[in-house]
Amino acid sequence: MQKPMLTVIAAIIVVIFSSSSYSQDQKNDDTIMMSFELKVCKSDYKFNSIQKAYNCIMKYKEKYKGHLTLPKEIDPVAIESIPHMTKIQALIFEAKVAYAIGKYCQASQAMKQLLDRFYGIGLFHVVHVDYANICAASPDPQCRNGDLAVKFAKKAVEMKKDAKGLLALAAAYAESGDFAKAATVQKQAIKIYEEQPIDDPLIIIDRNKYANELVRKLFVKSKMKEIADQYSKHIPFRLDKY
Repeated sequence: MQKPMLTVIAAIIVVIFSSSSYSQDQKNDDTIMMSFELKVCKSDYKFNSIQKAYNCIMKYKEKYKGHLTLPKEIDPVAIESIPHMTKIQALIFEAKVAYAIGKYCQASQAMKQLLDRFYGIGLFHVVHVDYANICAASPDPQCRNGDLAVKFAKKAVEMKKDAKGLLALAAAYAESGDFAKAATVQKQAIKIYEEQPIDDPLIIIDRNKYANELVRKLFVKSKMKEIADQYSKHIPFRLDKY
């Protein structure tokens, strides 16, 4: 009687292990497909149109909505694991495309999901900057929050003192009503931008590209000075005006 019972137990164990193995394989297949389809959306952004890329990431979100939630806490060491990184990249890409087509509140929601978990982590410096910009300068007042803008812009500048971070901090001060600080920080951003070298070798060795880059830098600098003048007149910065 013992042998049949042992056989049944062994069969149950085999079934449990096989289903567990299948479940893990299925998860791996889902992760591979998620990663591949996200690359398709990114190629739309690069080679086709922003609107097409936006439509693509919205379909992607609907298809994988059960798989895109990040855990409340993620060990920084595990950030670059494939499942986590795919989810993180999907959120970053959604924020990037929504920001590019002017859907600032949607972009800020995607960024907030990241910043709730990765506040102050250098890998997400650009997300800090863009989130601060939306909180400071979104055309939609529902997305604006001067206190949050200052908090995240300051943290971005702590992580990396570059022109982008300082521009966001200046806009944040303006939104908070401190236009004197906004004008001062804006001038600091202009100074850093002026001193920033063109170090892309592909641009440096091509005379036409180099000339175009110099013209672009002059144009950007003139716009930055216009914004500084705005702050001196107590006019805040808005993303849809530039």
